[in-house]
Amino acid sequence: MITNYGLYELGKKNNITIDDINYKNKINIEKVKKNMNFILNLQDEDDNGNGSHWVALLKRGSNFFYFDSFGAKPHKRIINLCHNLSKCKGTITYNNYIIQNITTEICGYYCFGLLYYCKKATEKTLLNLCNEFVYLFEDDTTKNKDILFNYYKIKKIKL
Repeated sequence: MITNYGLYELGKKNNITIDDINYKNKINIEKVKKNMNFILNLQDEDDNGNGSHWVALLKRGSNFFYFDSFGAKPHKRIINLCHNLSKCKGTITYNNYIIQNITTEICGYYCFGLLYYCKKATEKTLLNLCNEFVYLFEDDTTKNKDILFNYYKIKKIKL
């Protein structure tokens, strides 16, 4: 599984701003901006272990898109974060499409792939672009690792 340092490095190499990469209970927001990108670990900082699973949260205006490569709903703590950032005015949309195979540990790469795909997203285009990214993948999750890294190769994403 890629670390937070590895994800920051991917962002730096590919000119993608990531506002914070952290545990879901340790998100650091110094200044709320119109457009923000987060990669969050679903494990709490106090839990034992090296992190459990990366998810992405994109903010455009007061709207949010939550992405989990296993298609799960956002955790209550993440929903509260969205309400705080938008002063309860925004909408939170999420994918429920499972694209990651349970035997793989590449959730961070899926999250970064989404940030890269949506780098030019506006408040109006965020949902469409996020859905386009999700629909790049197959129902057969065993094929999706190859699809993901082929996408990285085609887009010349620096690993």
